[in-house]
Amino acid sequence: MVGLGGYLRGSMMMPSLAVTQREKSIDEARLAECDPTLRSIKEVTGYQVHASDGEVGHVKDFLREDDDWSIHYIVVDTGNWWHGNKVLVSPLAVQSIRWTDRLATLGADRQTVKGSAEYDPSATVDPIYEKNIHKYNGDLRLQRSANA
Repeated sequence: MVGLGGYLRGSMMMPSLAVTQREKSIDEARLAECDPTLRSIKEVTGYQVHASDGEVGHVKDFLREDDDWSIHYIVVDTGNWWHGNKVLVSPLAVQSIRWTDRLATLGADRQTVKGSAEYDPSATVDPIYEKNIHKYNGDLRLQRSANA
């Protein structure tokens, strides 16, 4: 039966339980086919970042290689802990990621993160800048190996 404005009566009501269950089943089937460790950059942006001795900030962005789309650095915003600074961290420094908690844990302490290369969005990542980044991220990788 047609109601006001040409809408079917009942179409403005909550979906039936059968429709909701069907949509849930479709979502579960899609998830079963997915790689549970695969996440998009958009998904991981905003995750909290913890060092071995406490919170250091959150994932702000990623720097990737244009040629092969590989992620070279994670931009960590330390604003809540170390006001106004963003640092570059190697993805190799990430010890674990808890997807359900939206949390990335680094295998390094807070002081090492604080000593990481500061991110300057206006700077080109040239060999000199990258050498400075690797100096600090090498420390992060070494601490991760020691903690493993």
